[in-house]
Amino acid sequence: MVLSPLQVLQARLMSDGLLFTKYFFKKRFNRGFVVNSHHEIICKAMDRILRGDLKRVCISIAPRYGKTELAVKNFIALGLAHNPSSKFIHLSYSGSLAEDNSESVRDFIDSEDYNQIFPYVQLSKSSASKSKWATTAGGGVYATATGGQITGFGAGEVDRDILGAMPDEKRNIFAGAIIIDDALKPDDALSDLKRQRVNERFENTIRSRTNSRDTPIIVIGQRLHSNDLIGYLKETEEDKWEFIDIPCITVDEFGVEHALWEFKQTLEELNNIRQIDENVFETQYQQNPQDLKGKLLPLQSLKFWNFSNIPFDSIVWKFAVGDPANVGGDYYSIPFIHVAIIEGRLLCFVKAVVHSKEGIEIVNDRMIDKTREHFIEEVFLEVNGIGAAAFMLLKRDLSNTTKVKPFTVTIPKEARILSNSEFIKNHFVFDERYKEDVEYSRFINHVCGYDRESSNAHKKDAIDSLASAANILKIKYKNLLFG
Repeated sequence: MVLSPLQVLQARLMSDGLLFTKYFFKKRFNRGFVVNSHHEIICKAMDRILRGDLKRVCISIAPRYGKTELAVKNFIALGLAHNPSSKFIHLSYSGSLAEDNSESVRDFIDSEDYNQIFPYVQLSKSSASKSKWATTAGGGVYATATGGQITGFGAGEVDRDILGAMPDEKRNIFAGAIIIDDALKPDDALSDLKRQRVNERFENTIRSRTNSRDTPIIVIGQRLHSNDLIGYLKETEEDKWEFIDIPCITVDEFGVEHALWEFKQTLEELNNIRQIDENVFETQYQQNPQDLKGKLLPLQSLKFWNFSNIPFDSIVWKFAVGDPANVGGDYYSIPFIHVAIIEGRLLCFVKAVVHSKEGIEIVNDRMIDKTREHFIEEVFLEVNGIGAAAFMLLKRDLSNTTKVKPFTVTIPKEARILSNSEFIKNHFVFDERYKEDVEYSRFINHVCGYDRESSNAHKKDAIDSLASAANILKIKYKNLLFG
């Protein structure tokens, strides 16, 4: 039997997911798909799923490296080419992201280029929804958030319905999959409750949405925590899943580091990310989440200096940052910082601190005194809650000498602290005579007492004020810090 040119092209594209991606990427976007080794790894795993050789896989890779294009959009389109009755459930931490991916696949298979090669894959006329659409053969996609409603829809085909196949043939007929792309929101990674909810949701609801024990489940995304969904599956079912970890930096047999994809990020760029926040780098870029136990900033990790030897001609800015607190358990914590650039390096000398529970009126008076004593040019005050009142008082009393600027934060305090811990270690310098000042000593003790795993009651405020200062410095000196 001689195959037609169309049948040859169909066969080639259906047997090679990477070729399928390159072919249609050029058609859809009028430019070539830049192929790297990690794309080949992902596509080979997807090909094995389509052949029936792989049923459970977790792939961890950094954000923006093409995982959604390969493992969601092109995989679903290719799966429907194999079997237009295939049923897919696509989940992500964001329902809108999942729906956007679903809409993209729907438009893809409804395109002229796709229909020319796979004319037997047709959309049902009722498929106007982004979250749920169908083919005329009974296949389709249901997309929602990992915490969304998915009852009433299953992935794959019920065994007895797979094209009348005999039991020993069923395993080799692809009929859909559950695809989870980034199960957890990065900002939620440090919340035990939110991680647990995702993991329990997988066990109690998502897993049961397979129509057959042979329906594949794909979990792909960046690592965010040692007990995120991929970590949970490694811990509980390591022998039932295949785990593919793709780090952004690899080390060859000679100990030389290499960037995974120079086209996307060079080794220098990756090392800059590592310098900014080593924990984020190891977790999200190296797929190696660290066990968050022990003190985040032990005393020996901090830099101390004889402040009588500060090279004052190198000072470029003087500022303070505060997180107001009323009388109660929290501290009103304000570091007063002189910023210097020494041999091209940013060093931030914490000249003094206010770290007190005395109440907003008393602390504001003391803050004004220290602002004038240390010639502070700008004061940044968090205005969440009671901070608005403190801001108005300071603005009134310091308006003639110092700029007072408000700021708000939306990122959870724990995430803010963790993401700036490496910056604090690398760029902040503290007074080596801090023990002679009761308040400065208490501030240092609270900074070093912050525990990665405990509730840290009343010990968040000192380190959080430094984290806020770090964020301000990253913006003001971004060219110096990040090139």
